Amino acid sequence: MKKVLIVIVFILFSTGEFTSLYSQCSHVGKKLYGESVSPSFSSLQYKYDVTYYHINIETGNTNTYINAYTEIVFTALESMDTIVFELSDDLDLVSVTLNSSEHNNYQHFNNLIFVIPDKAIQKGEVSRLGINYAGTSQSSSFFSGISNKSDNLYGQRVTYTLSEPYQSLSWFPVKQDLMDKADSVRVYITVNDGLMAGSNGVLEEIDHTIAGKKTFKWFSKYPIAYYLISFSVSNYLDYSFNVKIPGVEDSLLVQNYIYNTDDILMKEKENIDKTGPLLELYSGLFGIYPFINEKYGHCMAPLGGGMEHQTMTTLQNFNFLLVAHELAHQWFGDYVTCSSWQDIWINEGFASYCEYLALEFLEGQPKAIEWMDDAHSIALNAKTGSVYLPIEETGDPGRIFDYRLSYKKGASILNMLRYELDNDEFFFKILREFLQRFKNSVASGQDFLEICNEISGGNYNWFFNQWYYGEGYPVFQVSYRSVEDTLYIESRQTGSGETDFFKTHFDVKIYFENGQDTIVRLEQDEALNTFNLPVKMKVSSIQMDPYSRLLMKSFVFEYFPETGIIEVGPNPFYDNLHVLFSNANSEKEIWITDLTGQVFYHKVINPSSSIVLELDYLPDGIYILTSIEDSQRVVKKILKL
Repeated sequence: MKKVLIVIVFILFSTGEFTSLYSQCSHVGKKLYGESVSPSFSSLQYKYDVTYYHINIETGNTNTYINAYTEIVFTALESMDTIVFELSDDLDLVSVTLNSSEHNNYQHFNNLIFVIPDKAIQKGEVSRLGINYAGTSQSSSFFSGISNKSDNLYGQRVTYTLSEPYQSLSWFPVKQDLMDKADSVRVYITVNDGLMAGSNGVLEEIDHTIAGKKTFKWFSKYPIAYYLISFSVSNYLDYSFNVKIPGVEDSLLVQNYIYNTDDILMKEKENIDKTGPLLELYSGLFGIYPFINEKYGHCMAPLGGGMEHQTMTTLQNFNFLLVAHELAHQWFGDYVTCSSWQDIWINEGFASYCEYLALEFLEGQPKAIEWMDDAHSIALNAKTGSVYLPIEETGDPGRIFDYRLSYKKGASILNMLRYELDNDEFFFKILREFLQRFKNSVASGQDFLEICNEISGGNYNWFFNQWYYGEGYPVFQVSYRSVEDTLYIESRQTGSGETDFFKTHFDVKIYFENGQDTIVRLEQDEALNTFNLPVKMKVSSIQMDPYSRLLMKSFVFEYFPETGIIEVGPNPFYDNLHVLFSNANSEKEIWITDLTGQVFYHKVINPSSSIVLELDYLPDGIYILTSIEDSQRVVKKILKL
C-alpha cells in the first residue's frame, strides 16, 4: 500500500476518526443484513445511487484469474465524505481514479473499498470511480461469483460467473443492494483468439486491436440488478436465430453461445429452438419480452442448472423445463426483481410456476398435472418453514434457494391462487399489472398481494397469511358414505406446521357405479366441515383434488362408525401414539390395521391406564386401532403423517 495511505490512516486513527469510520463502513446491522444487501455491505452505501457499471476484464477459460478495470458512475443522495464499494479481499487493488484523476486516498479490507475524496461530494453530484484490480477469488461453492470448470459431457472448459446472491464482489467492485439497479452496464471481455465471451445486452463490437486477442464489447441499456451482470468464456460457436413476437415489428435475436463441438447441434438444436415458442407464449401471457430492443440468449457452462443473467442465461444444457424456467426469469426476477431476499418467491416461485404454464400451454394439461404432482411431493417434505424468509435466515444462500420452499411451494402458491380466483382472465391480468407497475424495479410479495386485491376486487390477505407468511400445509381426513339419493362427506383438516388451519376450496371427483363421474367444488372454512350432496346414482368412490390444485395431504375413506371410550392422541400423529384406557385393571389386546385389514401392529398389553405406541415405521396414511378388553371391542380411526 502506498505510503500516503499509511499516514492518513495513522492520522485518522490517532484522532479517533478512523475508528468511527471503520465502524460505519464495516458494521452491518440486522436490518441491513438480510433485507436486500450482502454481509459485507456498508451503511455508507445508502448515500449514493449507482447509474452505470463499465467492467473491462481480461481472462481465459483455464482458471479464474482476472486482470480488470471497472468504472462506476454514481450520484450522491446526500453529502458524502467517504465512498464505499464492495470488492473481495482475494483481489489485489492496483490503483484508483476519481473523476478520471489518479487518487491515492483509499483502503481495501473486509471485502470493502474505502475512498476518501479530497472534499465532500455534495448531494446530487455525479462522480466516476475507476478501480484497477487483479487476482483470483477463492471460492468453490455453487454461489462462487466466478468459477472455472470442465463440462464432462462435451469436454469444454469454461470460466463463468454466478453472482447471486452476494458474490458479485468476487469479480468486480459493486454495491450489492437489490434496491439499487444500475441504469445501464458495459461488459468488455478480452480473451485469446479461439475463445468467445458472452454477456448482457448487445454485442456492439469484437475488437481485434491486441495481437492474438480479441475483446467482446457488450452493452445493455436496461436497468439491471447487480447479480444479473455476467460473463462466460469458452470455445464457443454462435448459433443464433430470430423470433417474431406478435405485436412487435422487428424480430428478436436469440443468440446462443454453445460449445464448439461436432455433435452439439445434433443433441441440443431441437430444445434450443423451443426458446422461440416459449418467448411467444410468455409474451402473450405476461406482456412483450422486457428486453425486446436487445436480445435473449444462452451461454453454456457446467454450473449444474441455470442462472437467469439478464438477456443471456447461463445454463448447463437445453432441457425444456430449464429453458422455460430461466426464460421466465427475464420477466420475474430480472424485469421485476425481488426487493429483498426475504421475497425470493418473486423470482423463484414465479419462474417455477412458469414451468407448469409452459407444459400446460405447449405440451398439454396431463404433463402439467404430472409436473405439479412432482412439485407437491417435493414441497410436502417441508412440514415447517415459510416461503417468506425470516430476516435472520437471509444470510444463508441454501435457505434462500430452498428447493422445497422457494421453488416448489412457491409455484404451488401461484397455482392455488389461480384456483381460488377461479378466473384466468383475472389471474393473468394480475400478473401483467404487477409487471407493468414494478417494471425495471423491485417488488415484494406484499406488493403482489396488493395488486391481486386491487384487480380481483377481493381480499386475499387470508390466503397470503396462511400460504406465503405461514408454514406447512393442510392435512385432510375425508370420509364419505352414500345413502339413497344423498352423498355425505365429512372433511376434517389439520396443519402440518405452525399454521394450524388453511381456508380453501377443494374439488372432489365423484365416481358412480355406472361408470360416470362428476366434480364438485367445496369449501373448507372450518377445521371440520360436513357436506350433504344430492346424487341420482349410486356412488362407488370419491377422489380428492383430481387436478392437483392444492398443496396438501389427503386421506379418503368410506365412513365407518367408531366405538368405545378409549382416548388416542395426538391424532394425527407423526411418530408416537398415546393410548389412554378407561379401565386400568384389565389386560388389553391392541391391533393396528390399514383400511384393507392388513395388520401392522399387534400386542397384548398388561393392565395399565395408558401406553405409548412407537409407530414411526408406519407409512403415512389412515389406520384402524382396535382394542379388545374382556371381549369388548373398541375401534378408533388414527392418521399417521
